[in-house]
Amino acid sequence: MHYAIKALALATVCFGMAGCKVNKTQEGKLPDVNVTAKGGQLPEYNVQGPKVEVGSKNTTVEVPTVKVKTP
Repeated sequence: MHYAIKALALATVCFGMAGCKVNKTQEGKLPDVNVTAKGGQLPEYNVQGPKVEVGSKNTTVEVPTVKVKTP
């Protein structure tokens, strides 16, 4: 239902805009821009991550029992 309302609204807007008549009355022009820049330099970093040790161990986990009663 919402899709139909959105589609109808979009169609109404499109048909409404199609009925408009647009005439260009003045030419456009981009502004003049002068940019002066000197070379830069990115900062340097010395990054050392933590020491990570990965291992495994055996563990016993108690799992609950589940009883299902069907009617």
